[in-house]
Amino acid sequence: MCIKQKLHRYNLQILIFLLYFIHSCYNKSIYNELMNMNEINNRQTNLTQPYQILLTMKESSIINTDLINISNIMRNYNIQLKTSMNEFNKHTTLKIMNFEILDISSNLLTAYQQRNQNNLLNIIDLNSINGIIKFNVPLDRERICNDLQYTNKQCTITLLIAAYKMNNHDINHHDQDEELMNNEEYNKYNNELICIELIITLLDINDNSPYFPQISDKDNHPRIITIEEECPIGTMISLPIANDIDSIENGIIKYELYPITKQMEIIQLFEIVQFRGSRIQCEDMSNKGIHDINYTYNLNQEINQDLLPIIPCLKIIGRLDREQVSRYAVRLVAIDTGGRKGEIILRIIIRDINDHAPLWADKLETELSTGSLLFMGSERITFQSNEIIENNEHGRTIVKYTFQIPECTNQRQLLRLNANDMDEAESDYGRIKYHLNDQTQDFEQLRQRIFISGDYIYLTDLGLKDLNQANLTIIVTATDGAGKSSDAWIHLLVQDCNDHKPMILVSYN
Repeated sequence: MCIKQKLHRYNLQILIFLLYFIHSCYNKSIYNELMNMNEINNRQTNLTQPYQILLTMKESSIINTDLINISNIMRNYNIQLKTSMNEFNKHTTLKIMNFEILDISSNLLTAYQQRNQNNLLNIIDLNSINGIIKFNVPLDRERICNDLQYTNKQCTITLLIAAYKMNNHDINHHDQDEELMNNEEYNKYNNELICIELIITLLDINDNSPYFPQISDKDNHPRIITIEEECPIGTMISLPIANDIDSIENGIIKYELYPITKQMEIIQLFEIVQFRGSRIQCEDMSNKGIHDINYTYNLNQEINQDLLPIIPCLKIIGRLDREQVSRYAVRLVAIDTGGRKGEIILRIIIRDINDHAPLWADKLETELSTGSLLFMGSERITFQSNEIIENNEHGRTIVKYTFQIPECTNQRQLLRLNANDMDEAESDYGRIKYHLNDQTQDFEQLRQRIFISGDYIYLTDLGLKDLNQANLTIIVTATDGAGKSSDAWIHLLVQDCNDHKPMILVSYN
């Protein structure tokens, strides 16, 4: 019973020491770069200063595998515990190396919904004797670093590890042992600790297939593409754009079109043309005579074109006669660098040329005050081809609206959408529906903050705070019952709110 009490008291002392040590680690400056051997040796005297080790490993879906060996890392980087000998060492029988996890990065906790560090064992397991780390969850880069999807930015996780030695005492020393364990100087020199911060970069692997984002609850049905009959040869039509949450270098490299019906007609009438760029509207490219996949819409030579997304366009290469064939069915397939595929079914409807596209109003109405949403103006831009000019016809028109809005806006209903169709309002041709166009920049992230229901644009609970960019451009498509559509570009100039109190920083020398 006496021995158990001693061991319990001793373990309690170790726990208190560890808590003090964790506090010390977090109040020391962390090294900004990997230390070399000389630096490591020079800093051995400060045991509360964490050693920073940079590691790289591929993301993995396999769990419970031996991934990191702390003992080997300490040997490879010549990290050693200081061996302190004093007059008490004659009572020491053996020093045992121990390892403990002090902390892990918040992105790892958040990814696997662990809200506090009491649940570390659900995520990571460290053998306290041999220093082998096992992860009990997949190291999924796209899940752990959700905000780095679709980018080549590095995903890192950090682990804070304590390595220390404890003396294994002879249990027959009874009163003498108890006196030793209560001696502050003895514990200081016989429980040796260092702190190791592992910064692990997760390298992306091609483990995700391309996919086409849903734009409605009925997206399991074919996506409708409408094309006007007798449209000029060379006309280009925008197609759905696929996403791949892997890094850009493992992302989408091409699109392919496969006929489902009327194979020969489809091959003779349509082909895929690809452009690499940002904010490209296929309809604007119809008469530029550009067939280079590396064409960039803004022609900014400073941009690495390999990092820009590929935009698929459907090019008309044959005469479309609605009286002969009114619709076609095809599969649009997106393929990434590893050959992974994602597809969507398209129904191409050839539309009668007598109907009219929705026409956007000069101004969009809102019930918000000018202090909450200020209308700055609008402009109409018409794109005309030579054929349209010669035939004295109207070209394709988009309307650009500009609003100022504070980032702290908490009003959910922002704008009322307003487009009119010159066709009979009671007919299917005249009924207009609105949706957020998937060619909107940062579409996946934006629709977590903004959505359309009926004739209104709404904000989600996330609101407009903590955006990666100061301004937003939302592309809204108005589509009538015949499939004719027109776009509105809504620019939101997000203004900063005075919603933070001043802070006084006090530094202690």
